[in-house]
Amino acid sequence: MSDRSPDMDIDVQVPLRTATVYEFDCALRLRRGLRQRLSRHRGDVPSELRFGYHATNFEIEHHDAWDGFYALYFLTRNGGPLFARGHDRAHIRLHFPVATVVRRFFIRRAADLGIDITVEAPAAPLRLDRPTSGHVLAFGGGKESRLILGLLQESGVEPEVITSMPARATDIPGVLVTESVHGAIADRLMPGLMRLPRHFYYGGGIGEAQLRKPWQQHYDNASRTGRDQLTGLLATLGVQMEIHAPTVVLPANVAQRILYERYPALFAGQQSTRPGAQSDKNLHVALIRMLHGLPLQDGMNATLLGRLLQRFMAGQLADPPE
Repeated sequence: MSDRSPDMDIDVQVPLRTATVYEFDCALRLRRGLRQRLSRHRGDVPSELRFGYHATNFEIEHHDAWDGFYALYFLTRNGGPLFARGHDRAHIRLHFPVATVVRRFFIRRAADLGIDITVEAPAAPLRLDRPTSGHVLAFGGGKESRLILGLLQESGVEPEVITSMPARATDIPGVLVTESVHGAIADRLMPGLMRLPRHFYYGGGIGEAQLRKPWQQHYDNASRTGRDQLTGLLATLGVQMEIHAPTVVLPANVAQRILYERYPALFAGQQSTRPGAQSDKNLHVALIRMLHGLPLQDGMNATLLGRLLQRFMAGQLADPPE
């Protein structure tokens, strides 16, 4: 960490682990004087934070090596308490053993993303040393994950599909379902990683990555660098896995057009957002569908489209990219 003192102290307790529950509880404390400087950022910092997931229709295979991996993955990525929150220096205390290689990896990854952390935890020579097999797709129900599923099925691969959004996967048979405790990307990807597939797939596009700073695209979960670094860490823990984000090279409108033309049945079930959502993502999907003359999602109409456009432009003018 730099010579400056940390903005925040984060204490993470021993996770709750059962056959269907994997849940972390942590306490957050801002250093004196910082709270007054955060008015321009995304709201107040909670004093407590929970993350993890509950498995609905399968059993979780726990291992001590996952605990530190999961906790640091969540805390340092988008959706956690540090990324683009106005406080980028933290001391993290984990009340359970963490492999030294995992601690060092996430300290370095945090620095790559502009976050300065120290990690205090009992060191332990933890390794997974588990075999991997098969294909697993983390499924969000939107255009990218459906396009990946179509591509895999067309090539003769039937992946195990796992989702934290079952309402968007009602047309997918045999899907494994989780309930995310927090909802950040880590809660949606970790269940698939922990299935230990030989090949793990998820959607996303670099154009949709966080753009507060340009290097955040370079280290995004879907980027080549981000995936290579993560597979390298897993290899040091004794897990041989390949992580794929095949739609990352496609502009979002192209992914949408291919899904519509090549996999119409999967397109019919697409739910990128809940119907009528007041969100930039709902606007994004509507615009790319309009570009190609495709039917709009349920709940989208001219009134909602105009409202979303107005809100988006006001936000862009008030907070331009750096």
